[in-house]
Amino acid sequence: MYDCETTEMGEAKKKQQRHRRVMQAANGCIYCAGRRRAEQVDHMPPRMMFRLGQRPKGLEFPSCGPCNQGTSRLDVAASFMARTFPGIATSADSAEWDKVMSEVHRVAPDLLREMWIPPHEMRQAMWSEGIFDRNFAAFRADGPIMGAYMQAFAAKIGFALHYEATGNFVPRRAECRCDGSQARRCMAVVCPQPIRQYWDARIMQQGKITSQGNFEYGWGTYLESPDVPLYYARVREAFAAAAFVVLDEGSLPFPEGELATFAPGDLVMPLSDRITAG
Repeated sequence: MYDCETTEMGEAKKKQQRHRRVMQAANGCIYCAGRRRAEQVDHMPPRMMFRLGQRPKGLEFPSCGPCNQGTSRLDVAASFMARTFPGIATSADSAEWDKVMSEVHRVAPDLLREMWIPPHEMRQAMWSEGIFDRNFAAFRADGPIMGAYMQAFAAKIGFALHYEATGNFVPRRAECRCDGSQARRCMAVVCPQPIRQYWDARIMQQGKITSQGNFEYGWGTYLESPDVPLYYARVREAFAAAAFVVLDEGSLPFPEGELATFAPGDLVMPLSDRITAG
């Protein structure tokens, strides 16, 4: 018992020291480009996304209170998507799933209503895909509300990984454009070839605990526009997100309306599907 308590105390002290270093290096909140002072440490991706809370250390970012609290609903929606694959295998998984669903119901009840499929339609949809196991369930993942949540979460990934890669937050004059279709897609995501060739997969690691197979991320350049930084994350087979940081409006060769666009500070604004709304 003593050794266990000593280990826990040691880990807690290391966490405090790590968070202190994050805050000491901060020049402001990374999500609003320093408009507000950094007051808290934000874990991106969130702990809720990992089975049994086994989130390795790392990817911890300085955030102001409004951005940290304001984007927590994005974390909940993305965690719901992440936990749908590989699904519930144990009683511990079931207990965690109940907690995730409770949080979704608390922060995004409109999302649950959008995703609900009548049982007979759900079975027909699954049978059409060759899935006949009644232990499986299906939900609608391509609605505008889910799209809005996942677009914003993809942008949050972009803001966070830009800071991780460069040590600087996205400038106020810049934009983070995210591939909402990739972030929204559920199951069996196929990474676009221009992205696949130009990013190196990274994982989080803390001793024997790693994010291998659960969360991979990286950055690189986009094949069509090498001067545009690209940030990418993949969560199991549940979803992937790609985000581009654009300093010049004319530098990214995508048609208007194809990508959702977020400027620093936008993540706390009311959610809307920024692709279909346009």
